[in-house]
Amino acid sequence: MKIKKLCVVLSAVFVCISLVSCGGMAKTDDDLNGGVKTDKGYAEKVVVDNEICTFKITGVNPDGALGYTLNVFLENKTDEDLMFSLGKVSVNGFMCDPFWASEVDDRKKAKSDINFSKEEFMTYGIEKVENIEFTLIVYDEDDWMKGNLVEQKYTFKP
Repeated sequence: MKIKKLCVVLSAVFVCISLVSCGGMAKTDDDLNGGVKTDKGYAEKVVVDNEICTFKITGVNPDGALGYTLNVFLENKTDEDLMFSLGKVSVNGFMCDPFWASEVDDRKKAKSDINFSKEEFMTYGIEKVENIEFTLIVYDEDDWMKGNLVEQKYTFKP
C-alpha cells in the first residue's frame, strides 16, 4: 500500500514539474475561471461533498494543451493535509492513467486540472469522450496507515 501511494506522490511531482517546465499562462477569462464554457454553460458535477472534503468537476476542456482536461475544485474540511487522487480510471471503457494527484492543506481549497494524454486517446481511438469512470481516493497525506478517508466510484458523462 505504501508503494502505491508513493507512486501517486511521485506521479504528482512529475506532473507539477512538467507543467512548470511548459510555462504557459491562461489565455482567456474562461481559463482563469476554471473551465471552458460552451454556449450552454457548464453545470458543476459534485462527486463528493461530506464532512471530510468536497470534490467537484467544474469544467471540461476537450482540447486542453496536454489533452482532454477536467477542471476540478477541491476542499479539505479537516485539520489534516489531504491527498486527492484517482484510481481505476477508464475512458469509454479503455483503462487510462491521467497521472493526477493534488495535495490540499488543512482547511484549504484548491483548483486543479486532470489531464488525459492525447497520445493515449489516439492509441485507443477515442475521438469523443462518452464517459469517464474513476474512483476518487482521498487520504491523510501525513499518515498513510489510516487508510483511505474517501473511496468514491463515479461515472462522469460530459
